[in-house]
Amino acid sequence: MIDVSDGLAADCTHIAEASGLQIALETIPVAEGATEADGLFGGDDYVLVACGGRGDGWTRIGWCVEGEGVTLRGERLDPKGWEHAL
Repeated sequence: MIDVSDGLAADCTHIAEASGLQIALETIPVAEGATEADGLFGGDDYVLVACGGRGDGWTRIGWCVEGEGVTLRGERLDPKGWEHAL
C-alpha cells in the first residue's frame, strides 16, 4: 500500500518495481471535472493504492500480472509524477 502523493502512475511504478510484477490498470477513478491524466499524474495525499484481495470499501482499478512497469488498458505508461524540489 502506498499513498498516491506523487501520482498514481509514479506510485504504481514503485509497487511494480518492488514486487517484480506489472500493474495493469483498467480504469482511473477521478473527481467530477478532473481528467484521466489528472488521476494518473496529479498527486493526492488522501488516497491510497494497495494490492490485495477483494475487500469492502475498496475500488478495483486493475490487476498485478507477470511483466514489469505500469500499463493502462494495455498501453505502457510513463512513470512520471510529482517532481520534488531538491
